[in-house]
Amino acid sequence: MGTREDRINLFDKIRQLRTSAKIQYDQRYLTTDSVINRIEIFRDLGMLNRRTLLIGDADLVGVAIAIFGNPTDILVADVDESLSEILFEANMDYDLPIRFVYHDMRIKVIEILLNQFAMIVMEPPRTRSGIQVFLSRAVQCIQDGYEDGIFISVPNSGKIRDYFDSHIEKLGIEILNQYEMINKYDNGDQDSDMIQLKIHNRNYSVEKHWLDHFYEREENGDFKEYCCRCEEILKVKSIDELIDGCPHCGYRGEFVFNSSVKLK
Repeated sequence: MGTREDRINLFDKIRQLRTSAKIQYDQRYLTTDSVINRIEIFRDLGMLNRRTLLIGDADLVGVAIAIFGNPTDILVADVDESLSEILFEANMDYDLPIRFVYHDMRIKVIEILLNQFAMIVMEPPRTRSGIQVFLSRAVQCIQDGYEDGIFISVPNSGKIRDYFDSHIEKLGIEILNQYEMINKYDNGDQDSDMIQLKIHNRNYSVEKHWLDHFYEREENGDFKEYCCRCEEILKVKSIDELIDGCPHCGYRGEFVFNSSVKLK
């Protein structure tokens, strides 16, 4: 595929196929230098040839892994269906071993992803829910014998970072390496760290569907809307306000968050 410069130019060419970052999915685009820095880390760790799952990949890190490594298979699981056309073109025009599957991580993991991958790379929404759900999905999808292959990017400081640190401690997940402020973004968002994790058990916290708020604007909003099975929309500050049930029909079961990103 040519020299290192040729590979970087090919990556930039494919990057240009993207539209602007989609705020509804909390997308933020890494700079090219940041993506290449990640690739160098994966190479140094001897992981560029592993079967890899990208849980969300608006940054096209999977494309970069395919260009600079020699993996047998790269799968991108994302809710943004526009990525499918970009990855299809990368596969057909440049013979890159990369595939796309539409999967909303709020939905229970589909069977074809479970316990299948030797490396998982992800950057969850910068919310407590995003961290909890993405980590759980990674634990479910990492292959036995490759428990050191989970990489997650989180803000380098602040309340979400504090939550991440406390959450992985509670789950007994080990930090193997921490690459500080390696992630920089095109729009100047807060830098983030990339962290290599190792799991020691399969005790994940979200096994089935996630029915609560998930994205940044949802978690940070003053009021949240939940849908009852009677189809009434209930506007509350916290789901705890629904402990006595729906005021319209009295239902006391699960209430589904009324997200602007609809579940399919």
